[in-house]
Amino acid sequence: MRHINTAPTKRPDAMNHSRATRMISCSILKKEVLHVLKRREGAVDITFLPSSLHNDLDKLSARLNDAMGRFNAPTVVLYGTCHPQMDKFISHHNAQRIPCQNCIELLLGAEQYTQYLADGAFFLLEEWAHSWEKNIAAALGANIAARNALLRDSHQYLLCVNTPCSRDFSVQAKNIAKQTDLPIRSLDVELNYLENVFDQILMVGDRSSKGVMRNE
Repeated sequence: MRHINTAPTKRPDAMNHSRATRMISCSILKKEVLHVLKRREGAVDITFLPSSLHNDLDKLSARLNDAMGRFNAPTVVLYGTCHPQMDKFISHHNAQRIPCQNCIELLLGAEQYTQYLADGAFFLLEEWAHSWEKNIAAALGANIAARNALLRDSHQYLLCVNTPCSRDFSVQAKNIAKQTDLPIRSLDVELNYLENVFDQILMVGDRSSKGVMRNE
């Protein structure tokens, strides 16, 4: 079952900073972030950290703190509350974080995200679908029966979130659905909310130049 998200998304709260020149982002939205940056003015030195770091909080903390401490420049962190001390790290480095719970909220906006979460959705993005076994085992353990039971207890369905940058991951999603015994739904989303986030970060006028990318 496919839905298209056409509801208007609210702009994120304005951020109290000068034009950002550095950004640190989880790689889960790498294609979407680069797509949006291509139409935004101002060179941005952007560092992408592997999404697999979410499975090891110590590694996530170390990599984030290292990335934030490298340069003396205004820095925006494109992460949710992915670590219990996330905002403490960011404050220590005088950086700023986009106010959101996670990457899905950056795509849907808080209202839409909360609605689908309350409806029992387990959000599935392309990168997660392709690395399912590795990441789900790291997050919930190697016992397939136990982790699938946990997923069914806490979720009603898999929601495949497709952006304009997504490639087809329906085969992987069907395999996950078969394994977990959860039905599949699909949601096509535009990048309106993420566009608004970048408008706030870069304070754009002209939409012309690209960012500088780093992978770590």
